[in-house]
Amino acid sequence: MTRSPLETPVLVSDLDVIYVGSFVPRACGIATFTDDLSTSISAELGGRTYRVVAVTDQPGAYDYPSEVTFEIRQNVIRDYARAAEIS
Repeated sequence: MTRSPLETPVLVSDLDVIYVGSFVPRACGIATFTDDLSTSISAELGGRTYRVVAVTDQPGAYDYPSEVTFEIRQNVIRDYARAAEIS
């Protein structure tokens, strides 16, 4: 019997986790959610590293942690395409 894609196990070592959203220290509920989500999933995966592509309203205004590897200026369409290319 063949397995459906949902039943096929995914090896944790195969995961390259990247979160896209606003991120702390930006004062925003979604930023807090993205931080909580990424921290929790990392802990569940044994401390697995992850990256964040932060959607920002003020470029360069936030002192992001090292997990943030790219900033998308929320109103600059080409930033979204660039983030997809480098991620």
